[in-house]
Amino acid sequence: DPAFTAPPDFDQHGDPFTRVHNGRIDIGAYEAQPLLADVNGDMVVNGLDFLLIQAAGGDIARWNAEYGVTAPMEQPSLVVTTDQDVVDPFDGETSLREAIEYANDLAGADTITFDASMAGKTILLAEGELDINEDLTIIGLGADQVTIDAQQQSRVINITDSSASSYRIVGLTITGGVDREGGGILSLGTYQSLTIEDSVVTGNSAAWAGGGIHVDGGLELIRTVVSNNTVDGDFGIPGGGGGGILQRFDDGDLIVRQSVITGNSTTGFSQPGGGVRASGDVFFYDSELSNNFTLERSSPGGGFSTGILGT
Repeated sequence: DPAFTAPPDFDQHGDPFTRVHNGRIDIGAYEAQPLLADVNGDMVVNGLDFLLIQAAGGDIARWNAEYGVTAPMEQPSLVVTTDQDVVDPFDGETSLREAIEYANDLAGADTITFDASMAGKTILLAEGELDINEDLTIIGLGADQVTIDAQQQSRVINITDSSASSYRIVGLTITGGVDREGGGILSLGTYQSLTIEDSVVTGNSAAWAGGGIHVDGGLELIRTVVSNNTVDGDFGIPGGGGGGILQRFDDGDLIVRQSVITGNSTTGFSQPGGGVRASGDVFFYDSELSNNFTLERSSPGGGFSTGILGT
């Protein structure tokens, strides 16, 4: 009966599946209406799921008509066009968080770049750390042009993939991060490889380990500055320290090329390596390690500490 009037407003599946669909009563025995699905498995149905459905060739025009969407839905993109830390598929812009979340859901290695209009911009993180779980390269416009600032509210970047993956950060400043470990960047995959190139990691802190950068696998710095990061807690737990960099296990190497590690520190008990604490093989090429320090006598190696750090 097309003249049926609610209630009930929805079929047996509930909101958002309407009782009357395309002029006919829909009891929900067979779902003909488009499904609002948790496509990316993050336990939340939101605009990102729309983007992924669109990317997979879904009928977005129908979605828009069904749910009264008046603003056009943007195409998912790996090109960052806004400094706002939002996930909004209808604002016509791509934030860094949106680009990363989109890349996480794409198979294979991806590259995120920045539109020229992002020159001179600072992205103030308002939604917590940026989680990366697939092979990814992020290429900024230059460390003096694009800054990611966690505002002392969270870590900046967390690489959560535990597989043998490769990651690359180019032309960015990473700052304002704070956490128990890896205030600026955390990468706990033992077999991961992280390259940071033409970038600056500065002004980050951790309570236990790796104020600027904490990696379990390999790390390569190329023309990069790691400065004024600190480990400032007093845990006294083995394996901490590394005010600028902590490279925790010997499964990967620390390679530093034409880079500067300066002004980093640790201040707590048993936190060696004000500048660097490394467990793997270490290679320095045309680089500077200067003005790093530890404050506790129990924390040796103001500039550099090496050796197996424990599990």
